[in-house]
Amino acid sequence: LSGAKTVAGLLAEAAARVPFVAMDDLAAALAAGNAGYVLLDVREKDAFDAGHIIGALHLPRGQLELRVNDMLPDPTARILTICEFGRISTLAAATLRDLGFTRAAALDGGVKAWRAARTPLVGGQPSPAKPLVSAAQNAHLKANARHEHFRHCRSAPGAERHPALSAVPVAA
Repeated sequence: LSGAKTVAGLLAEAAARVPFVAMDDLAAALAAGNAGYVLLDVREKDAFDAGHIIGALHLPRGQLELRVNDMLPDPTARILTICEFGRISTLAAATLRDLGFTRAAALDGGVKAWRAARTPLVGGQPSPAKPLVSAAQNAHLKANARHEHFRHCRSAPGAERHPALSAVPVAA
């Protein structure tokens, strides 16, 4: 196709404007107890559940634009996007920068490099040992995500017939 962008072209454009954080630098910061970033894993749920960097929040790349403002309301936050190989996280960091999160960066090499270096991963939810958000903030984020999910589902055709959805109050 004449004039169409390629995936390689999109990645090159994103990489030219997104800073990268070396895996060793992040591992050292985590070992010292302060990543200095909000870690945002943009892989799909099954990959995240199979193992993620300690303290990482989960927001799949396919939902990034729709949920990031609710999940991360501070556009001045230092955000480090993480994916499997470092490509999707590069695109995610570029998108975050386009959305006003000007301090977004991407993890160089992704979880694959993290695994190869035998750096620890955790499964399931972020470890409670050193949370990046307080318990109250985490509860708020989860409640907000549920509210948004039900609000979206209630607007779908046939939702009025679903008993679980009709019991959930939705703000206008």
